Amino acid sequence: MSKSDYDLIVIGCGVSGFTAATMAAGLGKRVLVVEKESSARDAALQGGLPSKALIRAAVAAETIQTGRKYGLGYSPPEIDIEGVLPKVRSVISEMTVFTKAGRLLQLGADYITGRASFIDRHRISVGNRIVSARKLIIATGARPATLDVLEKSGAGYLTSDTLFHLEHLPKTIMVVGAGPTGVEIALALRLLGLEVTVVDSAESILSSEDREVAAHVADFLKTRASLFTPVTRLRD
Repeated sequence: MSKSDYDLIVIGCGVSGFTAATMAAGLGKRVLVVEKESSARDAALQGGLPSKALIRAAVAAETIQTGRKYGLGYSPPEIDIEGVLPKVRSVISEMTVFTKAGRLLQLGADYITGRASFIDRHRISVGNRIVSARKLIIATGARPATLDVLEKSGAGYLTSDTLFHLEHLPKTIMVVGAGPTGVEIALALRLLGLEVTVVDSAESILSSEDREVAAHVADFLKTRASLFTPVTRLRD
């Protein structure tokens, strides 16, 4: 092919896309990031950023609760979780599309907003603009799945996108899905003191991941203050 406009085009600027773009730009590559237009608040409250902030709060809570192991004697430790979700929102709202764009521009990458459409293997169109690259990465993320059994029941439910809009955490919660996102959120909520039950259609957690890794994670969860009840098979 003739000389391309960029070495790399990254479509999507969530955690994965942003990481790929900054690494490539840091290596001196010509990089363009294309992100679908959305509000800064919605962009900040989606993807992996909120769960990482939630886990940081959970680790802090566990450190307080297990302080005696390190010779820090105080009793009884109390964890007030009412401010956790507002704090998560305040932290991740700082990582908006504008700060991401600023960081990319600092590294010499280009950033545009709009919906990307493929023309061929090396060219995409964004609005009225056509750009090309030697390599392209699609990092548009995923959407939370919904289950017919939940839809038909009429029961309200949250997703990994809407959870962080809550003003208060409930005392008990059931997490449907024992994949990486479900396990990550369930672990964080359990460390914050919630009663957590995980259900999945598979016989074990992280069923799509490496079996040895999944087994190690399962052992960790079982020994970490009985974080989970055994995974229950979800039936229609």
